[in-house]
Amino acid sequence: MMFVGIRAMLLLISIGFSSMAFSATTPLSLLVKQCLQLPPLSTGLMSFPLDSAQDVDTLAERMTQLEHQLLSFYNIKDRVNYYKQFPIRNDDKESLLNCQFYLSDSLQHFVLSDGFTALLPQLLNASDNELAQLGQRLYRLLYNQQARETKSQLHTAQAAFKQGLASQALSLNFNDKRCQLPQSDNAALPDKIKSSSAFNQSIASYLLKQTDPNCRKTIWQAYQARTIERNTPILNTIVDIQNAYAKKKGFNDYASLQTSTQMLYSPELVNAFLDSQTHSINISPWNIGMALKKAKKSPFTALSSNDFLTQIYQALMPYGIRVEAITPHIHRVWLNGRLLGELFISSANQFAYQPIRHLVVGQQFGQIELKVKKTVSSYHAAQKIIQVVAMAINDFSQGSHYYFNNTLGETHDSANIGQYWLTYALTQSLIGKPLAGSRDAILQAYSKQLAVFRAKVALSTYQNNPQTKVNYLSQAFVNAFGDTWPQVNNYPVSFSAIADEGPLYYHSLWQSSLGQYLYHSFQSCYAPKTLFNALVTNEMGVKLTDRLSHLLNMPITPYGLIQKMQQNSPLACSRRRSTH
Repeated sequence: MMFVGIRAMLLLISIGFSSMAFSATTPLSLLVKQCLQLPPLSTGLMSFPLDSAQDVDTLAERMTQLEHQLLSFYNIKDRVNYYKQFPIRNDDKESLLNCQFYLSDSLQHFVLSDGFTALLPQLLNASDNELAQLGQRLYRLLYNQQARETKSQLHTAQAAFKQGLASQALSLNFNDKRCQLPQSDNAALPDKIKSSSAFNQSIASYLLKQTDPNCRKTIWQAYQARTIERNTPILNTIVDIQNAYAKKKGFNDYASLQTSTQMLYSPELVNAFLDSQTHSINISPWNIGMALKKAKKSPFTALSSNDFLTQIYQALMPYGIRVEAITPHIHRVWLNGRLLGELFISSANQFAYQPIRHLVVGQQFGQIELKVKKTVSSYHAAQKIIQVVAMAINDFSQGSHYYFNNTLGETHDSANIGQYWLTYALTQSLIGKPLAGSRDAILQAYSKQLAVFRAKVALSTYQNNPQTKVNYLSQAFVNAFGDTWPQVNNYPVSFSAIADEGPLYYHSLWQSSLGQYLYHSFQSCYAPKTLFNALVTNEMGVKLTDRLSHLLNMPITPYGLIQKMQQNSPLACSRRRSTH
């Protein structure tokens, strides 16, 4: 395979060191050294004193100069994230952690500096949309700052929570021998899990082999509670820290604080959306494996990833995207004749997307690694490669001159709506919907209801209404899966995202649902280029609600969108098709 050495090449390209320097030491040690030698971010800001009398052109010019100074910080931060995917020696892990702490402290000093304090109001009040959007993102950075001790406590608790879930083993004595797997099923399992009296194996493996539905239910429910003693106090600590922070900000709880700055700006709006997306599939989590095992796959003709990438690139052309294969492993991406960046194609066991360097218009091109399997062998695999390409194109096509505009998004729950819209559009164009009743269709329906249920669990966990949580979640489980779970209060300690994303866990589901809805509403009204510019590129830095209102020629509200989506009623957009 020609993939040999591609990772090393990517590291060299992304870091930009000479081969002589690379031979003397490792790229990681050079990166850490470069990281720790970065000057404080506030120094660059203070070198450009600004006063309120400056006009927008001068402000934009000064911000462009400042952006150039900050690129080293941005790029090192992204390289650190890139390195985290690789196996790293313990010594290097400690060095990388020191770099991360330094970057975090530098950013905190930046947003707390006098120069930042003087600059922020000018950006927020700028008549230029792009500058105002930058001001809003920088304000979020300032607003979300926590004391270092608090952040340390929070990160320690989150890491401990994940560690508690890392062990997939469950030791359980079977009082009822009916739930023991037959010896013939155990024969193919590792020696350590062949015990006839204890369960200590993959939960998925057991559920697929166990034919008794009552045993599947018993084991699945026990598995969800496997960390109840260890992780419950840890999760309580995380919730207490976040709720204390929310109260300092004047909010009743962390869920209210987190949603206050989102497109769905309250827990009530989030719950309304989640309820609108709840549809019972009548397949419980302990039976999903059997349901998938019995179903057929959607028909799909296998082909090489290179050939399928070519098909995706052709499907992107109506949007103004052209991809040029410089070599089999380096593909150059253009938008309407403007170079966006390069894709590095590497071989892997799974399809994945990893940014190396983000695009900043007028400052630098983007670099992204696409990991692909040799063959696209199924409908599910086709979905995955379409998804990672759409993620890369969305990342490349952000049209702002400022890093934070391109990477943070207007809100957490609207940052990637264009990506989800593009993913769905390409999916419909290239492979269509999965066959009704197929394994792929069942998996899609189940995955969505699992996401809905988890979002309800995460949101309620960070709300101050403990008296209603158990009943609410019990009914939510029934509504999604058509079965009961008396110990539903065990679920918060069984998935890691509740500790990190917390009440914003819903954001991917919301953006995916809205992206699909916008596709069906707009596909007959506007040319692909128009929609791509409005939903992805957004060169003028216009707010999402204003962009949607412009496309619809009418005002919209989040609640109105939720109602329309629930009714499956496409928005009545103008029937004029634009080619620009």
